[in-house]
Parts: sequence; C-alpha cells; structure tokens
Amino acid sequence: MAQIVKSTWKSPTSCPSCEISKQCARRENPFRMEQDRMPQNALLESVKRIPGALKIRYDAGELLFQAGAFAAGVYVVEDGLVVRGFYREGNATPAFLAAPGDLVGVEAWMAEPAPRYRGFARSLTPTRVWFVSFQDWAKALACFEFQKLLLDRLARALLNREVLRSLVGEPERALAWLLWHWGEPKSGRLRLPANASLLASLIGCSRNAVGRALEILLQEGAVELESGWVVSFPEALRAYFFEEVATASLRG
Repeated sequence: MAQIVKSTWKSPTSCPSCEISKQCARRENPFRMEQDRMPQNALLESVKRIPGALKIRYDAGELLFQAGAFAAGVYVVEDGLVVRGFYREGNATPAFLAAPGDLVGVEAWMAEPAPRYRGFARSLTPTRVWFVSFQDWAKALACFEFQKLLLDRLARALLNREVLRSLVGEPERALAWLLWHWGEPKSGRLRLPANASLLASLIGCSRNAVGRALEILLQEGAVELESGWVVSFPEALRAYFFEEVATASLRG
C-alpha cells in the first residue's frame, strides 16, 4: 500500500538566497559520461525542500496514477523504478522508464483548466517518490537556479530516450543502453526485469529481437540472468555504445 509522509520543510523559495538555490548550485559536471550514469541528486534534493512536497512509498506493481485521473501534480522518483505507459486498443503499453531523479506526470503542467494524466505510471520495484502539486511547482519555479536544474533533467531524459529510439535496429546495443541509464542499482550491478514484452515495448522492437539481443549479450558475458532479472556490471556495458552515440539522434 502507498504510504505518505509529509515534508516538514517550511523555508520560502524565492531567489537568490533560498535553500533551493543553494542546493541547485552544487552540480556535477554534466558533460562527463561517468556523471551521466551517476544519480543526479541536485534536482531531487531541491524538490525535497519544496514546501508541501509529499514523500510516498509504493510496493512493486502499484499504480502511481491511472489514465484519465486528474493531474494534480508531478512525481519525482527518489528510489526504485517506475514504468510510464499508455493504452492502445485497451491494452497497457509501456513507453519509457523513470529512474531516480526522473519525473512522471508532467501533464499537471499543461495549460488546461483541469489537466488529466494521458497514461499510467506503475512501480516496477518498491519505489519512493516525491509528489509536488502544480501550485507548489509554480512557487518553486520562481527560483532561477531551480529552473535550470529542472530543464537540465528534462533535456537529459528526452535525449536519452531519443538515443534509445535511434538504436532500435541494434537491439543488443539498445538493451545495453536501457541497462546503463535505467537499470536499478543492486549490489554494485544494474538490473532490469527479464520481461521480453516489457523490454520490446521500451526499445520499440519485437520480442524475438529482444530474445536474440539477450542471447548475444549473454554469450559475450555482458549480462547474466538471475531470478527473473537481467543484470550487469556497469563496466561490461561500455563496449556497446560510444561517446558519439549521445549525439546520434541529433544527426541528419
């Protein structure tokens, strides 16, 4: 069952002396590949300091929100893994993953009198998120440093998904990219559910293509299968994509 713990932070959010601004300034170098895999804590820590932010825990398989529900706010993942998806001909279709630092439910920012979530969000693993209402986001965005952090995170998420889309013709590299960017850290390794339908939907290929890609990665020792999970050491994934892949989606 979802459990809610209300934030006790009460500081105002006006720039330039607000606590959000101070936290936003502590950013890592965004241009190093190693940093791109590391947790982006600056935005998450700033979100925790927004007055009214709620910390919510979900068990694996629980819905954060359902399609058609009133979009009261946006969720920021603190721990765990969330799948965002939509319905096609009545069937739930996974679209992308949200890892720690990622946002889901951005429909709440749409300029509509009563915005509604277009799809669903469900926890794949035990998950902690921070929920912030539309009104509280509006107050936090008065901080310019917070705006920059938020835009940086949204841009990274968009580009990472574009790179994944560009690798649809190379499923083994796409699977490595999925693990690298959205794999759940566990005992020094990264893991994703070994669910062929889920992985195929996220990559945009067939289940057979995912099966062949998994066989290749297994044969080359890049991944292992353990109790329903695809697991890998981060170092083993580096051979499957290079620095130029990060700009693949920007080329003609």
